[in-house]
Amino acid sequence: MKKSIIALNLIAILLLILSTSCSKYEEGPIISFQSKEKRLINTWELSEILYNGENHEYVGNYTFVFNEDSTGTYSNGYNVFYIKWKFDEDKKNLLVSGINS
Repeated sequence: MKKSIIALNLIAILLLILSTSCSKYEEGPIISFQSKEKRLINTWELSEILYNGENHEYVGNYTFVFNEDSTGTYSNGYNVFYIKWKFDEDKKNLLVSGINS
């Protein structure tokens, strides 16, 4: 009986450690039952620009809209540009191409 209680406590501690460890994404759940594509479909406002790990300043109000059919829009506050999007084969990078305004 004591061995099973100790084993259950060790399992509970292990699960607690694993559930609070670093996740793949900074924000959001550790596990998601939605695909990356489904999680991307939304309206997003640009908050920072990172290039080679360095933060670059920008001026403006930039908004991206990603649709289910792999199309969307990009707005700089003045103009709206139509885009196509997809993930690369490894699903690590988002590829966005312009279709013109």
